Amino acid sequence: MQTQRPIQISETLWTRAEEEAKNAKRSPDEQVEHWAKLGAIAEDNSDLPLEFIQQILISREEARNSEVEPYVFGEGSE
Repeated sequence: MQTQRPIQISETLWTRAEEEAKNAKRSPDEQVEHWAKLGAIAEDNSDLPLEFIQQILISREEARNSEVEPYVFGEGSE
């Protein structure tokens, strides 16, 4: 289990995290962590569009939750 540390953030940011967390089915803590991870990846890969990074993170989460189907090359092509 990861060690957790308390941090201080503004009330405005926390309120926004609560709102966004509802839409994303995360806790506010998980939402803040998501934003931090997204920001770190974006800074490390400034040549990549933010939307591309977001889609990669969504795909990774879907794979972890077994929400993907294997791709079979050549299937569906005519």
